[in-house]
Amino acid sequence: MYLLIVASLAIMFSCGSDNDDLQTGEITLNKTTLNLVSGTIDEEAILSAMGVSGELENVEWTSSNPSVAKVDSDGKITALSKGTAIITAKSGKNIATCEVKVTGLSAYYIMAENGEIWGLYKDGELVAPVSEGALLYTFLVSGNDIYFAGSKNNYPTMWKNGVETRLSNQRGAAISLALDGDKVHAGGYIEYFTDLSNGVPVIWSNGSERILADLSPTAEDPHIDGGVSKMLVRNGDVYAGGNKGRNPVIWKNGEVFVDEYYGVYSRFEDFCFLNNDLYHLFREESSQLILMKNQERHSLEPVSNLSPQNSSILTVNEDVYILAIANHGTEVVLFKNGQKVELSGGYVPTGTEWNSAYVHGCVVDNDLYIFEYRQLSLDKGKLTVWKNQEVIYIGDDTGIGVYSITLVKE
Repeated sequence: MYLLIVASLAIMFSCGSDNDDLQTGEITLNKTTLNLVSGTIDEEAILSAMGVSGELENVEWTSSNPSVAKVDSDGKITALSKGTAIITAKSGKNIATCEVKVTGLSAYYIMAENGEIWGLYKDGELVAPVSEGALLYTFLVSGNDIYFAGSKNNYPTMWKNGVETRLSNQRGAAISLALDGDKVHAGGYIEYFTDLSNGVPVIWSNGSERILADLSPTAEDPHIDGGVSKMLVRNGDVYAGGNKGRNPVIWKNGEVFVDEYYGVYSRFEDFCFLNNDLYHLFREESSQLILMKNQERHSLEPVSNLSPQNSSILTVNEDVYILAIANHGTEVVLFKNGQKVELSGGYVPTGTEWNSAYVHGCVVDNDLYIFEYRQLSLDKGKLTVWKNQEVIYIGDDTGIGVYSITLVKE
């Protein structure tokens, strides 16, 4: 499975170090601690030994646990697996040490294997299957707990560690999740009539249901579409984003927080906070993406042929990124602070292959990871991974589709 390869790529976190010298006898190391991710080599992970007269050349380097981290004759460390190793530098009778802690970077994602078994995969292995009749939309991994949101036989359903809980006796789906201590919040919709397009936005907190709007169809607007598609918890407050009829809406603790009619049907896409600023992304009927900052329009470089697929906002330090799909589902578009930026490389389908792309993103230790899955045929897809706009992986897959992918530092 291709994501088994993803986990072993040279995907790297920034290396943390303690610059206080550790001196034993006449040797001083430039670092006393290092935090690395398995499978990486980096200039930050090169140790040097100093004596009273300067840098030492004839140094013997050893590792207490070479299966976790090995070191070569030049002091270069390679992180191999999760664990701890002590790197020792010896010159004559004098020694100095550096503690190396290695973590892993695992890829979690939802997939329907050949369209049959839905579940959560970790590095290519099915770790949390769900029963027949389930459709999964999103997941959260928190410690040893795995949460799913979706539907089972067309009823809103949530799973925790494989235990299934129906959230409503009305048809619909749970689409988003957020955790707040021991509280689990899910957002989605329930049907107003038998037509799935007529939904009522709903949140569930530890299973308790709260309907956020009454969306009775009217003669003027018979095709109401409402639901919650994004949730987050901030400073103890629970925020939900979605649609209430024609309007993209953000609710705070179950009450309307942002609700503006923009003159045309608008579809909610995503929202986030950066410092104390609220960024709200929605799509107009023309498919043009609109970014609001504190309810004021924030300019985006125009891009033609944006596809009616989910877009998302991610923040890295003080920068705001937007991921979207353009050109009828064939091109991944990335904006940085409102301007389109290029993604290098990537897979270019042949003329005989399908070309339908799904895009996801996540931020780990201030690094931006972008995942593009292209469905190329009924039983073949291609995954491309970017780290900070540079391709780090292109591989094959035989699954039916990859959804809601993220990386977890373990």
